[in-house]
Amino acid sequence: MSKSPAELLKKFAQARGTSLNARTSDLELRFENSGIGVEVTVPFDVLEWGIECTELSGRARLRWWTDYEGYDDTPREDPTRLTNSDIQRIDGGLLEREIRLTRCPPSFLSKAFRLESRYDLEWKIDGEWAVALL
Repeated sequence: MSKSPAELLKKFAQARGTSLNARTSDLELRFENSGIGVEVTVPFDVLEWGIECTELSGRARLRWWTDYEGYDDTPREDPTRLTNSDIQRIDGGLLEREIRLTRCPPSFLSKAFRLESRYDLEWKIDGEWAVALL
């Protein structure tokens, strides 16, 4: 049987410069990289996870959540594998690669409703910047 997403997150807490905070309903992994504070949250009982990235200067912030369960009759093992795969890819990449937050161009809706500026999280792979969260 595969590990739970929370158990997988504990593995990343062994990396230097990370801290793990166990709360009532979730685990939160924190670390800094490239002048950005990163918080990854994984609930214990729901197949979802979230990430919040904040430039240490306070200039930019990104919040992003995804979930995997409850949309169809897919067996629970399949979304668990997908959740674990995403956490492995994201957390491993954010710990190992140079990262940055870049401002997205404003959309019609963000202008019309005066929404906050939106940022993308990017990481450098083989010298090129790529969006980390899709």
